[in-house]
Order: sequence, then C-alpha cells, then structure tokens
Amino acid sequence: MAPLYLDNLLKWTGQVMVIASAGLILPLVMRLRHPRSQLLYCHFLLAVCVLLPLIQPWRHPLIVIGHATTAASTVGPSFTGAPVAGAAVPWNAVVLWILLAGAAARLCWLAVGLWRIRRYRVAATPLIPIPAAVEAASALTQGDALVCISSSAPVTLGFFHPVVLLPESFPALGEEAQCGIVCHELLHARRHDWLVTVLEEIVRALLWFNPAIWWLLAQTRLAREQVVDEEVVRLTSARDPYLDALLAIAGKRAELDLAPAPLFLRRRHLTHRIHYLLKEAPMSKMRLLISYASIAAVLAAAGWFTLATLPLVGSAQVKEAQAPDQTGVSVDPGGTILHRVAVPYPPSASFHHIGGTVVAELTLRKNGEVADARIVSGPEELRAAVLWSVLQWHYATDGQSPHTVQVTVNFSAPEPANPPANPQMEALSNSKETHGTLASIDVGPLPEPLQGAVWEKVKSFQGQPFSNYLLRQVEKAIWGVDNHIVCTWGMNKDRTAQTLELSLGPHFGAPSFSQHSPAPYQFPPSSTPRVRVGSLVMEGKLVNMVDPVYPPQAEAAGIRGTVVLDVLIATDGSVADVRVSQGHPLLVGPAIDAVKQWTYKPTTIGGNPVEVVTQVRVPFGTE
Repeated sequence: MAPLYLDNLLKWTGQVMVIASAGLILPLVMRLRHPRSQLLYCHFLLAVCVLLPLIQPWRHPLIVIGHATTAASTVGPSFTGAPVAGAAVPWNAVVLWILLAGAAARLCWLAVGLWRIRRYRVAATPLIPIPAAVEAASALTQGDALVCISSSAPVTLGFFHPVVLLPESFPALGEEAQCGIVCHELLHARRHDWLVTVLEEIVRALLWFNPAIWWLLAQTRLAREQVVDEEVVRLTSARDPYLDALLAIAGKRAELDLAPAPLFLRRRHLTHRIHYLLKEAPMSKMRLLISYASIAAVLAAAGWFTLATLPLVGSAQVKEAQAPDQTGVSVDPGGTILHRVAVPYPPSASFHHIGGTVVAELTLRKNGEVADARIVSGPEELRAAVLWSVLQWHYATDGQSPHTVQVTVNFSAPEPANPPANPQMEALSNSKETHGTLASIDVGPLPEPLQGAVWEKVKSFQGQPFSNYLLRQVEKAIWGVDNHIVCTWGMNKDRTAQTLELSLGPHFGAPSFSQHSPAPYQFPPSSTPRVRVGSLVMEGKLVNMVDPVYPPQAEAAGIRGTVVLDVLIATDGSVADVRVSQGHPLLVGPAIDAVKQWTYKPTTIGGNPVEVVTQVRVPFGTE
C-alpha cells in the first residue's frame, strides 16, 4: 500500500500548497490590516488544510470481477502494485520512511526545546521585590503569572501556572518600557497562547515537508504578536516607550530559539510589528466584510478546482459482474449494489403476458447484506421471483446502523417472438386433434392441502379425448389454484391412452407442461449443460418456423396424423439433432425436414446458455 499512501500524501501536499498559498496571498493583495481578524482567518485556514482528508470526498476505484473491462478510476500514476519478491525496496517506501523520520526528528527537536525551557525555569530567579511597573502591568491586563529573571529573552510558558521569564537587562529599562514588556507577556498568559503555540508546533513537526504550512504558521504567529502589541499600546497609551523596548531587546544577543513559546521578540517579525505600530490605520467593518467575502469566494473556487484535479483515492471496492436481467425486466435497486442476482421473469407470467411493477422494501445489515425483505406492492404472480432475487443482494454501506432501501422492479410482458401467422402454427398451439383418451390424472405428488382443490378443478377432464386444446383447458384450471404446479404427461405402455401427473415445481411460475414417453430417445452426451423442457414451453420460444410439406402420396391415400419428434436444440437456438418418437412413415421425412429449419430463442440458466431436449408434435391434415 506504500504507493497509494505516498500518492495521497503528495496530492494532499499539493492541495494544501494551493489553498494555503492562495489564502495568504489574497489578504496581501487586498491590503488587509486587521490583526484580530487575520489571526482567526489564519487559524481557520490552518484547520481546513489539516482536515482536508476528512472533509473532502475520496474516490474509491470500482473493480468489477469477471468482466472484460474494469469500470474504475485509476489510483494515480504511482500505483504500480506490490513489489516482486526478491526485488529491491521500492522508492515509494523509502520516501515514506524519510518523511516519517523527518517528523520524528522535528518532534525530538520540540522535546529538546521543552526541556530547555524547563532548564531556564529552574535556573530563573523570582523578581523580588516586585517593581511598580510589574504591578501596574498586572492591574492593566488583569493577568497573573510568576515573574522571574532569566538568561533567556522574554517568554511566557505554562498553562495552569504560567511563568514569565524576563532577560537580565530588564531592571535597567525605563518604567514605561518595563510595563510594556510585562503587559505583553501577561497578555499571552491570559490568552493561553502557550497551549495554542504547542499545538501549532506539533502540526509543524508532522508536516515539516510542506512549505505552505511553515508560511501559514509564521503568518499566524505574526498576527498573534501584532494583536498583543496592539492591546499593549491601547492599555498603556505609551506607543513610543514600547517601541523603544522592542528595539532595546532586539539589540541584545539572542539565544537559539528551541522553545514553542510566544516570545516577546522575533527578529524576522520585528520590522512588520514596528511598521504596523507606526502606521496603524483602522479598517471599517464593511470593508473587512467585503474583503473576506471575496477571499472566501476565490478560495472556494480554488479549493473546488484543486480537489477535482488532485483527488484522494481510497481503498478499492470490489464488485462482481452482474448477470443481465431477463428481457422485459428493469431494476432500480435504490442504492449502490456490490453484488446482486438477476431478477428472473417467471415463465408462466411471461407466457401469459403478465407484467407490472413490484416494489420491495429491504432491511440491510451493517455489512450491506439483506437481512429481511417484504413486498410492498405488485402482481402476485411476480412477487416470489423478486423476493428470491433480492434476498441474495449485497449493498455498499458506510458501516452505519441497519437501514432500509426500496427496490423497484418493472416487468414488461414480452410480445410473442413470432406470433402464429398461419394455420399450421395455430394447429400446433390449439389443435383439437385427438391422441387417445386422458385416462388418468394423478394429484398424489401434490401436498395434501392442494390435492382436493386441484382435483375438483381437473376431474371433469378425465376420460375426455386428449389434445393440445385439452391441455390448454387443464392449464387454465390449475392456474386458478396454485401457480407453482408442474404437469407431466405421456402415453401409457400400449400407446392407447394419456396420463397426467401434477406436482409442485422447483421454480417460479404458473403451470408448466412437459411430455414424457415410455422410452425417450437419449441424445449423445455433450460437455455443454443440457436440460429437458416441455413442448408447450418451447412453443412460446419459437422464433422461426417452416411449414412441413404434405407428401402427395399421403394426401392421395388420405393419411393424416401427427409426427412426434425428439429434438435437441443447440445453445444458439438452432435445431442440432432430430429423432423420431412416433408417426406414419410417409409423414416422418417431411416433418424432420421442416423441424431442422426451425429456430428458437436461446435458453439460459443463471445467464449461461444450455442445450434443450424437447418434443415437437407436427400435425398433418388437421381440421
């Protein structure tokens, strides 16, 4: 992960440099001279720069598994993946270690400064007796601190029990200069600048490699010193003696500054502080308001451009490639999906052209999995398919407490792929040509609660001449009881009568019919998955049909009947093989020639194409 960390660190550094530089240059361009507002502004700008990784949106690459392409944002030019075993240490890791070592060194330097301050404090001598200038300064500032004489420059340290260290040359200064110096340090103590400055130094140590942070902290410290200078002059009404004190202390040899403390004097700020005190010009509130509003607008535009140009990149989200929904099904998941199972169109609903909109409400766990689901509205025939699918979905979540999402699934009932346009197709679908008698209807495989209700619906069909039209009537009757019933039919051993067996199917949908024979033909095995599907179901998937040619010899002889063929349908929907199950010898040849030219819609299971074995009935001379 070193390349990703370094890439984000470099982008964050670039973001801070652009925003901080623009934020520091704009007040100079607008000639703002108001230390109090500038100090607040610098602190706000520093907080924004430090918190940028938390307040900006991160890009999360989306990796799609099992798909030819990846719909993901790139993670940056430096993201090259994990190093090869045995290779040299990548330079990304080396750079990260250097940055960490620099931060550790700066923190150690800060610790040395604190230790040195403590040494100054231990060696300092309390100022006794307390001069009148010190008492006057305490009364003016309403501040309290222990005043000591030390070999350091003027400095205030401590939070709960502040201490003011004054240089050894302090007693030699005039009373007004002494009062100004002590006022300055007591104001720092009253404002608790010690703690603020320590926090600023920690930020400087951690972000030592970013020059914009150094510049911003320097401007913050200058604004703080100018605020205190302005307050000292207001309290003492002695501008000139205070300026003389600044210059007098500046003439002394300064010690190395290792302390994170608000110093009375810093040489690099002295010119700016004196210049402000000499040319103090108050600014109106209206001008300040307009200036800062303009700065905020420019910074917002610069920030938006910077974050869009240098986005931070988080961990990748892995998403499984989704199997396409069936034709006529469109899904609005109501949230970001990591994985979902395609919603099936129940075969019976599709066959009967039942459509509509199903609305489901899902309860998600913290990890995004579906804990519970309920159907809010939608056709009864479509609800089970939606529930079966949504319970296997997985959403992208933020790890918060469980919440709900609403899923909308639209089912558009498909039109017949190739509606019957000739009498031959009508004969296949609704032929009343009889093939024996419906000798028995077996409801035994059904659960007991269903047996009685189903038998009442279908018992009247027992003993009637068996035909495709009769099967349609049985289908409608069963549909009124339960939409999960499967009907299997076939001839008895002597081929004189038909039998029906009713049972509950493993899939969603209305009654599905399939035919079996005493000895069905077994096609040669194949590496491609193969399923057996009922003839009536496959009729609904017929795309192209060629009418068989009625042989002149059979027509002249008055031969009529139906040829039953076992058909193997390839994965692309074409007829791969045909075998004769029953039929008159004069009719078999034309039936095979016609069926071999038929084309079906491909059949898929779970999005994967499969071969289909079915039976086809080709009638000749039907009325």
